Amino acid sequence: MTALAAFDLDGTLVKGHVWRGLIKYHRERKMKRLFLRLFILTHYPLWFLAKLGLWDEVQFRVKWMEDFAGIFKGLRREEMRDILSVVLENELEQEIRADLLDTLKEHQAKNHIVVLVSGTFEDLLHLLGEKIGVEHLLGTKVEFREGRCTGRVIGSACMGSEKVRRIRELIKEKGLEVDLSSSFAYADSISDLPLLEWVGNPVAVEPEEKLQAIAQERGWQIIEGE
Repeated sequence: MTALAAFDLDGTLVKGHVWRGLIKYHRERKMKRLFLRLFILTHYPLWFLAKLGLWDEVQFRVKWMEDFAGIFKGLRREEMRDILSVVLENELEQEIRADLLDTLKEHQAKNHIVVLVSGTFEDLLHLLGEKIGVEHLLGTKVEFREGRCTGRVIGSACMGSEKVRRIRELIKEKGLEVDLSSSFAYADSISDLPLLEWVGNPVAVEPEEKLQAIAQERGWQIIEGE
């Protein structure tokens, strides 16, 4: 049996957030303006409700990502991947945390099973995985019908307990033998609590306030900002 090392993306391996990069990309090119206006008008109030504790934060994050997939509606997969490639190159690659990338490489050197597991779109994870040499990539899957994106996701966004379910599914499909007690998870958000609790070595990376409190209480490793 071997250890597994699961890395969240937004706010963890990468300091920035994919959705922000996508908004910037479309605004600069004056694309999807109606979609962005409506999305901000309808979803920012929900963000305030979540921050005030009036709505479950994980449910909010899931809805945010599932609805944000609408930005790709009508595109062919190669068109969507072209956009994601630009966002990755121009916005995210510079935001990769050098310390976390070094840690990821250390796990690979020990022959641990490294997994990128994120609420962001799986197509972007594949682009990043090709660049940094990670094979196992689990993210939110966008639906295509007759060659074009429907603007919906397949199943649920890869967040909260869905991350654990997806990794379990990967382990079963690949026939991997994993020792969870010696495994690691790296994440920054309270929504990643199920993932962090699932492994023997949870690591809170520059954690949000709620996760910081839990990590300190439980004596988990905390990695502060660079």
